[in-house]
Amino acid sequence: MRSHRSDASPPSTVPLTSTDGSERRPTFSPDGNQVAFQWDGERRDNTDVYVKMIGAPQTRRLTTDPADDGFPSWSPDGRQIAFVRASGESQGTIHLISPLGGPDRKLSDELVARHPLSWSPDGRWLATYADSPALNTRSGVPRGIRLIDASSGEARSITIPGGSAFHSQPAFCPDGRHLAYASCPHSYSCYVDVIGLGADQTPTGPERRLTRKVIWASGLAWTRDGKSVVYGDGISGRLYSCRDRWRCATRAHRGRRIRGRPAGDCRLGGSPCFCQVGE
Repeated sequence: MRSHRSDASPPSTVPLTSTDGSERRPTFSPDGNQVAFQWDGERRDNTDVYVKMIGAPQTRRLTTDPADDGFPSWSPDGRQIAFVRASGESQGTIHLISPLGGPDRKLSDELVARHPLSWSPDGRWLATYADSPALNTRSGVPRGIRLIDASSGEARSITIPGGSAFHSQPAFCPDGRHLAYASCPHSYSCYVDVIGLGADQTPTGPERRLTRKVIWASGLAWTRDGKSVVYGDGISGRLYSCRDRWRCATRAHRGRRIRGRPAGDCRLGGSPCFCQVGE
């Protein structure tokens, strides 16, 4: 696993971990001093959530469940890490745990995709989605982008795709009033859309299309100033960014490829992640 730093020159990479096995899905703590990630261990026999202080040699294991635990996402206040515990090949349930360790708490019985979660900036909601049309929940919430209340586990539908289309990989804007997501008419054929949200987290109008180039969406992230969306394309294995969301939304921007080394991990389902402080 590596962390990226940006300046006037092309991005460079510095090692963060060097252990055997597969380390994936990193997420920065709000203060930028720690990274949570999933690791299948030295034996590569079970995936769990771990935390590492940047610059320190120790790695702290948070989960020990026999089921695979992954896709950690740090809460905005730094007090909780949400993650997905597998209950099937492509689905799971959301759990919460302290970054200091201890028992985890199952947030909801809602089945969600085994993909990254996105916290709202106020820490009240987690954005997720159903991995397939078959994942209709017990509460009858339609497939598409959903918000899960981080306290009660209540689910709320935000988008409802039609026909065979599906929506995936939601990402809250830092202002809390916009949500980007992948809108896919077919498998491996997606665009990046943005929808506005009101104070009660309900849509304020129809979605806006950011991109016109078809991509195989491999993760979305907003820059911390909320002016750009970075997205991975699993077809090219690269990261792209779209600056000035209003211009992009109204003119269907093509996206600007990020300079430097190709983001090969995108082909493996990697997702971009930004530190909220520093570089």
